[in-house]
Amino acid sequence: IMKKLVLLFGAFALIGCGEKKEVDRNAEADAGSGINEPVEPSGPSQPKKPSEKQIQLSAIYWTDTTNQKIQRSNPDGANVEDVVDGVDSPEQIAVDSVGKHIYWADGKKGEIQRADLDGSNPENLVTGLKSPRGIALDAAQDKIYWTDFPAYKIQRANLDGSEVEDLVTGLKIPIGITLDLKHGKMYWVDNGTDKIQEANLDGTGLRDIVTGLSSPYGITLDATNDKIYWTDRGTRKIQRANLDGSEVEDLIVGFGTLLAPKGIALDLTAGKMYWVDEIKKVVHRANLDGSGIELVVTGLAEPPGIALLYQ
Repeated sequence: IMKKLVLLFGAFALIGCGEKKEVDRNAEADAGSGINEPVEPSGPSQPKKPSEKQIQLSAIYWTDTTNQKIQRSNPDGANVEDVVDGVDSPEQIAVDSVGKHIYWADGKKGEIQRADLDGSNPENLVTGLKSPRGIALDAAQDKIYWTDFPAYKIQRANLDGSEVEDLVTGLKIPIGITLDLKHGKMYWVDNGTDKIQEANLDGTGLRDIVTGLSSPYGITLDATNDKIYWTDRGTRKIQRANLDGSEVEDLIVGFGTLLAPKGIALDLTAGKMYWVDEIKKVVHRANLDGSGIELVVTGLAEPPGIALLYQ
């Protein structure tokens, strides 16, 4: 009788351990994705499903015009490495996580360039531009978008650089650009008119979204919550608003924290924003509401652009 009781007790203990492991594994998945999904019960009659890989931020890329290079690091700033050297004047940068390429604008050479994620196989895609600055990708539709402020325009081309077309002309100093693929829109900052403007992806339907800024530079988009985020070097602020320009909020303000914020990027999976500061020569990050500011990378020279890789 005692031997049977011991065997029964051991069987119940093993079942309890198995249930605890299943709950813990689901809890870890919820924490990584930021989405609370119901935990499916486990048991002998229900087969276990293989866990799906969570897409997470893998690396930060930034440009440095003085050092003429593109660099990257882990999201926490560890393992800084040079990716591309000898770029005349790298401005804004974009990452195609699926196609495994980085794209950037070279303002001095007047070119749109790309390379593999590790910097190998560099290519000149578009040449003969005046001074391109901002860059954004619609990889699903095989398109690159960029601003060219001495040409007062926004243009696009295929990802291989073919079929260049003018989308919006007659601008003043267009710099940062971002795409809202869900609604078929593009947003950009004009440093000459101190505005954020919007148009359809084909350039039609131009309208002002936010006016009365001081010196806006970088812009990015939270498509999930329909928000635009931007940096303003004149007021030393990071701000956000609804896509229609309403409910403008100051997220980070201050001479101590911000001196010349330029490029900005969002990690929505972790609820973080990253930006570069040209005068402080650093990469910073914070929560999306501006709290919890952290220093990520120091010792840069003149960083204007930043982009994120997800894997």
